[in-house]
Amino acid sequence: VDGTSNTALLVEIAGKDKVYQNGKNTGSQLLGTTGGLGGWADATTSGTKFLGSTPDGTSGPGACGVNCSNDYGLYSFHAGGANVAFVDGSVRFTNQNIDIETLVAFITRNGGD
Repeated sequence: VDGTSNTALLVEIAGKDKVYQNGKNTGSQLLGTTGGLGGWADATTSGTKFLGSTPDGTSGPGACGVNCSNDYGLYSFHAGGANVAFVDGSVRFTNQNIDIETLVAFITRNGGD
């Protein structure tokens, strides 16, 4: 059900400016990044996307939305999931096995889901 407690405001995407897949640095740089300290609190939308990836993190779109690739979805260095801050001010640890459709419902508003 839509509402402030079910709509994500900020999501964790760690490891910027490098590409990480399943906890490993691939040695590649994310497109649109300039290096240095990475994308901490980066509010730009030029590189914002959510596709999900294949379970190995090598391509998207796919059914894996958490911790498979920091180029296609939520990503953290925490075992088992990533943090999501919701519009109501709460922060919840989101399990990396969450269904992709449920995750998409969190990051969209007024979808009726």
